[in-house]
Amino acid sequence: MKIAFVGSIVSEKLCLQLPACSVAGNKYQLGLIRGLEKAVGQPLHVISVWPIAVYPHSRTIFSPRRTYHVGNLTTARLIPFINLPILKQVTILLSIFLHLVVWLWRERKSDKRIVLVYNVFAPFSLAVLGATALMGGRTVAVVADLRYDVYDFKGIVHGLLQRIDFFIQTHVITRFAAIIPLTRQIAQDFAPRRPALVIEGGVENREIKQIGICTIKSIQKTYLDKKIIFYSGALNDINGVDLLISAFRLLSDLQYSLHIYGRGPAEPIVYKAVAQDKRIFYGGVLSNSEIMRKQSQATVLVNPRPSYREITKYTFPSKLLEYLISGRPTITTVLSGIPEEYYPYLYLVYDETPNGLAQVIQEICSKNFDELKEFGQRARTFIFKNKNWEYQGKRIYDFICNL
Repeated sequence: MKIAFVGSIVSEKLCLQLPACSVAGNKYQLGLIRGLEKAVGQPLHVISVWPIAVYPHSRTIFSPRRTYHVGNLTTARLIPFINLPILKQVTILLSIFLHLVVWLWRERKSDKRIVLVYNVFAPFSLAVLGATALMGGRTVAVVADLRYDVYDFKGIVHGLLQRIDFFIQTHVITRFAAIIPLTRQIAQDFAPRRPALVIEGGVENREIKQIGICTIKSIQKTYLDKKIIFYSGALNDINGVDLLISAFRLLSDLQYSLHIYGRGPAEPIVYKAVAQDKRIFYGGVLSNSEIMRKQSQATVLVNPRPSYREITKYTFPSKLLEYLISGRPTITTVLSGIPEEYYPYLYLVYDETPNGLAQVIQEICSKNFDELKEFGQRARTFIFKNKNWEYQGKRIYDFICNL
């Protein structure tokens, strides 16, 4: 079997330097590739698009061909494209199509050729479906980011392009031989008759080992000195950063502190909160290993994403996986995209108001250290056994073998 992967992926370090690069999306792709290459026992053929904003938001007009190591065995081949409005989508589509046609021809004698595409953005999905229709091969879509409830459809040209892309994304899914969605609702609502394997995410073994940097003794000292409420992730209204800040302000005890890390359009709200309350700390963007170290030193980790948005059916908050392997207790709202198998390892918030979230934070922080330690370690064990990327990669490999 020969496997090609189409996505937008770079190294972890480089992703932090590119504002348009989704840290969570890049991390998912890296984990999937490394887990799958472990199961297959050979490198994957990775075709990648350089993750930059379109000109003039980025100064780059032409993105050249280049390569990056993205796995233990795998090298990503970044395709060339013109980074101008409309031309960007067209040249990406053509580059992916031509590159795939060459690969499918070269591997034409293989008993099975599989092409996985990360997300069904129009340039990616149309290129993959076109190339395999011409040269043969089986297609699998990893559906991790539908634009549902994200596009605003405003503006004559901008809104029209959004509507076209959204229509293509939600209707092209059924053209793939199988899908790997983040949530079961994606499969049920958009491809009910297609074989589906839900993979909400995963963690790598090296990430789990990194947690050992912080000893239990140092965590206990932090716990006795102050109560650290921790959030890391995209700073926007979808993730509920404003709700978390409002809830924290209701905690008058000076022993509490709120640590926020990440970037996004809600940064002005965070800066304003820092100026108004000295207990709130904003740390910006750090490397993944540094974020994980700080997570392991917190009293409690919070995912405050509101559940009322339609998009929660089609997304899984990837920060939960990092939170849970930290060994620290995690608080989250009850989201449709979180499988119920996670519930025993989470503290759930049913009242999504500042007062409701504040009460849960206060209740958890009032528990003794040993109780929280035991709760966190059970969650860590669950993730280690059931959500590591080697295990997930084997599941994906078995799934595509049986197509």
